[in-house]
Amino acid sequence: MEIVASALQSAASLFPDERRPYSRARQTVIDENPALQERELHKLAGLATALAAALRSRGVDELAATLAAESGTTVFGIAFTQWIREGEERSLADISATVLRELLTLTATARKGWRRPG
Repeated sequence: MEIVASALQSAASLFPDERRPYSRARQTVIDENPALQERELHKLAGLATALAAALRSRGVDELAATLAAESGTTVFGIAFTQWIREGEERSLADISATVLRELLTLTATARKGWRRPG
């Protein structure tokens, strides 16, 4: 997940605050067009696939790489949605870090209550 956190921070650098109005307008167009929504989902799936491949190339096993990549892509999507909200002033990097921390907190909490079968 450290690699995913680093990837999220790198991705956030591609979205400086001065691009936020453009990103809001772009998202409005996407939200109004089902074909563009599908294309956006396809792009995110491709991102997850590429991230999983990068993790596997660093020696992460298949299951962990897939879970980390899919989780990282979900974190990015949630953070981006928050970043483009009217009135939002935090950077995408800050929002991504907050969303990732929440995911890690949720998984740590779930792990405490989880009992392995057997």
